[in-house]
Amino acid sequence: PRSWADLWHPRFKGKVVPGAIELTPGVLFLLEANVLNGGTYANVDPGFAALHRLKPNIRKYFHSLGEVRPLLANENVVVAVSSNVTQGEADKGIPIETVFPEEGSLASPAVAQVVKGTRVKDLAERFVDRYLDPRVQLEWARQFYLTVFNRKTSIPEDLQARIARKLVFFDALEVVRRREEWVDRWVREVRG
Repeated sequence: PRSWADLWHPRFKGKVVPGAIELTPGVLFLLEANVLNGGTYANVDPGFAALHRLKPNIRKYFHSLGEVRPLLANENVVVAVSSNVTQGEADKGIPIETVFPEEGSLASPAVAQVVKGTRVKDLAERFVDRYLDPRVQLEWARQFYLTVFNRKTSIPEDLQARIARKLVFFDALEVVRRREEWVDRWVREVRG
């Protein structure tokens, strides 16, 4: 596949392995299916209709990354996970390929923040500063194949090819506001 929309093609019958709704990749997959089909945060009907149409292609919904790794090693499947998982498995010699969808890879941003009222504010601020340091960001990219956000970080070309460059972001506040409703509906209608 080269696009998220390709996952609905009959050639992928029984081969698609997206995340279950209790995981962030599952929520993001629902939202991407929704966007591809004209939905909005307030109207996820197109996303759920798309998941129903995808049923013939679903091998299983994964509930943990522990379920994914054996599939990558032994099955002919298309797993909708972040590239850091697949790149790490490729480093172990597993014959897999990572595809970055033309619409972009689904972003699940990592955050580091100072909690209001903390008694160790200075330490927390130093941690955040260190986390944002270009050298530390480079190591995140090198060791975990993650897209980093400090623009001063210089990523070598060979590593750039193994990291998602185009990302799809969803509004975190909308997701938090509506997630419980989407999870309840997914459990009723999709069940993975």
